[in-house]
Amino acid sequence: MDDSVAEFHKKVEQARFQESSSGMVFFETFIFAVVVGVWLHSWAVGVGVLVAFVLMQGFAIVLSTLFCLGWGVVGWWLGDLLGSWTTSIVGSAIFFLFAFGVHQSALAWSKDYETKSKLAGLKMDGDREDLI
Repeated sequence: MDDSVAEFHKKVEQARFQESSSGMVFFETFIFAVVVGVWLHSWAVGVGVLVAFVLMQGFAIVLSTLFCLGWGVVGWWLGDLLGSWTTSIVGSAIFFLFAFGVHQSALAWSKDYETKSKLAGLKMDGDREDLI
């Protein structure tokens, strides 16, 4: 009995972490859209980028990879500020791997959320309630 309770708490904590990771991805998307809007001096473009990213759920892996590479560039830049080529490589690797872990967690949350939404839709339609 204790193992099942511990397993349940572990799953709850994992779900909380995955949900908080998705918040970082949403924040990155928002910041990217703002940067593009400011860079091009057009808030319409910034809002368009934000809407496009939100609608591109099917390209989540591509966006995740791009954001991870962006964090790797930030790590390289910070390492370069410290004045060493080796520090740039290490910083880049650390930032990339951290971002990769967060994005993998966010993708897992997204898939869980999508599955729950589909199951809720099945129950609401009255079809196949035995699946839930």
